[in-house]
Amino acid sequence: GVWTAESKGEAPPPSADFDQAAPTATHMALVALVEAGYVKLVVSQNVDGLHLRSGLTREALAELHGNIFMEKCEKCSKEYFREFDVGG
Repeated sequence: GVWTAESKGEAPPPSADFDQAAPTATHMALVALVEAGYVKLVVSQNVDGLHLRSGLTREALAELHGNIFMEKCEKCSKEYFREFDVGG
């Protein structure tokens, strides 16, 4: 991904495909900290959905800029996590 390339001193890929991205060890560490009770809430400005894909619950996550994979029913307000960009 972008951060991995930059950490190696390489140019980031020209376009990152968010639907192909996978949670990193850092995402998994945050899940473990929440599950152990050390962290109550993760605040993220990312829109890539990786915190939810890592297993973090919606109750333990605040997404400041939304999530491009989250779709909300206009009738009942239920949220659905999709495997594709819904433009959210």
